[in-house]
Amino acid sequence: MHRVTSMNKRTRALLLSLVTFVTVAATAPPAHAFIVNQQIIDDGLTLSEALDKFQRLHKRKLELPATMPIATTSTAGELYYDGTTTALVLSYADDRSHERYKIVVRKPPAPLRPHSADKVLPLRDGSSALYRYQSAHDVHRLDFQRDGWEYWLLLTSPHATPERLVEVANSF
Repeated sequence: MHRVTSMNKRTRALLLSLVTFVTVAATAPPAHAFIVNQQIIDDGLTLSEALDKFQRLHKRKLELPATMPIATTSTAGELYYDGTTTALVLSYADDRSHERYKIVVRKPPAPLRPHSADKVLPLRDGSSALYRYQSAHDVHRLDFQRDGWEYWLLLTSPHATPERLVEVANSF
């Protein structure tokens, strides 16, 4: 039986990626469920590293909200590719209260269209956002498009409301 230390670097990296993907998929709030057939490009990044890589990839600046819906004790950044576009995932957590908040940003593949369970909510700039509650995962989600980007705000918190997410969206 070969020991892990005898594996070549490529095999070790592939194994680590697989273990990381399975671990993230099994333990992370379901913000990853939104990107179908995703491939992790880069994970384990700080927020600023992930934001910088995403902006360099798209050759343009990205605005982030001035308002945060939760207190934050830990953060992480990731980049995903779904076969069409690269998505930036910025994760915030309050480890004391177990609240989780994620911002997902990508180029919009098409205009947003409401599903039957969505509520259409107005934003301060005159555009609309789509709100839905995903009860299976206890996630409140607000989707909107602005300045050539599509944003998804995902919040897992007992204090989550559509109005709270709209407040965050209005602070971009």
